[in-house]
Parts: sequence; C-alpha cells; structure tokens
Amino acid sequence: MLDSVTADEPDAIVSPYFYAAENEQSWLTESVACAGLTEALLTQRGQVTSMWLGVAVHSSWLANERQRDLLLTALTARQWRGVHLLLSTTQAPFGPLGDVDTLRGLRDLIAVLREAGTPVIVGRRASSGLLLLALGAEGWSTGVSGNLMNMTPHPEDETSGGRSLDRIYIPGLVNLVSIEAYLLMRARRPEYVELGTPQAAALLDGNPALRTFGGGHGVSPPAARSMRSR
Repeated sequence: MLDSVTADEPDAIVSPYFYAAENEQSWLTESVACAGLTEALLTQRGQVTSMWLGVAVHSSWLANERQRDLLLTALTARQWRGVHLLLSTTQAPFGPLGDVDTLRGLRDLIAVLREAGTPVIVGRRASSGLLLLALGAEGWSTGVSGNLMNMTPHPEDETSGGRSLDRIYIPGLVNLVSIEAYLLMRARRPEYVELGTPQAAALLDGNPALRTFGGGHGVSPPAARSMRSR
C-alpha cells in the first residue's frame, strides 16, 4: 500500500481507515492503530512524507455527546500532523451538512483539535466548504469527480451520486449549485445568486455566456457546460 500511495512523492498521505458505524468503537480504534503503524513504516523506510490520520465515522459520533467524547479521546491520545475526517450522514449525497446536532459536534471536535495544534480536513464536503472554514476547519476535499458530498459507509455499497455536474459556489447560499440551477435562479431571483468575489469576476469574464444567457430553459450554454468548478 505504501509503495502505491508514495510512488508519485505526494506532500502528504492519509493513513488507512475503517468506517465506524454508530457505537462501533473497535473500528475507530483500528483506524488509529493503522495510522501509528503507517507512520512507523514510513520512518523505517526513511520516507519523510507527511501523514494525516484518516478517520471515517457515522454522524452519531458527532451528534451524540457520549460518542463524541470517545471520538475526541481517540483523536487526542497523541499528536497528529493532521486529521482527515470523513463523515457519513443520511442526507442526499450532493447536499450540504444540515443536521444541527452534527454541526455542533463537528464544531466542538474542530475546536478541541485546533487547540491541540492539529488541523482538520473534512473530506468530501465541498458543498459545505465555507461553513466548514467558519467552524474552524483547515479545509475540505471533494469526492472522486466532485459529485458526491457524503461518505459512503462501505466500499461494496453502490454509489448513486449521478453524473458529475459543473458547479458554481454561491456565497449567499453557502453552497455549490449546478450551472443549470445558477442560470435559473439568476433569471428569476438574481439577488440570491450574486457572486461578488474576485474569483467569480474572473469566472464570469472567462465565460460571458453566464452573464447573458437567459435562465428557465434547464439547459446550460456550451461555454458553461465546458467549465469546471473550482
């Protein structure tokens, strides 16, 4: 495994992890143990690649106070260079995080780890990126193809995220929306989809059809269709 993930000399790797469903503390323990073993093997091989602890948990580990305490105990038992957190919820795979108890638990976890000097990257959560930064996360990642915003509990589960869509980040909605949705909202309620950032200005300058194309047709123009969201 190490030969594979270090072949291209990455700046950092995520340690192997196991999905911990509700109350499955043993799998959380295994993930932490895997991180320790991976770090030891990297040192033994003389590799200086930075390694982040990988953890994948059900949302109950954040929403439930007792489970959250157990999770924090496991993550703070020693110092890590970073934690890459994957979170499984019952939400639609393309939707932002919306459960209040889960968000409060995530806020508490990030705060404790920041105080311990450990940055947190929340995986597969681009639709909640700005919100995660507000909660104190170091950053976030998208899924493969950027079309799934939720952790798949087990590899054998069939993914159903649909085709990858070009998306634009709308600050006022704290969310990514598809090009088609952006054009529809721009035509009907433009005040809701004001972009207003230097990156957005550059995006619109490079895709003038996004400024002028009339919404409501449900079809994006060729220029927009070829653009990939950042």
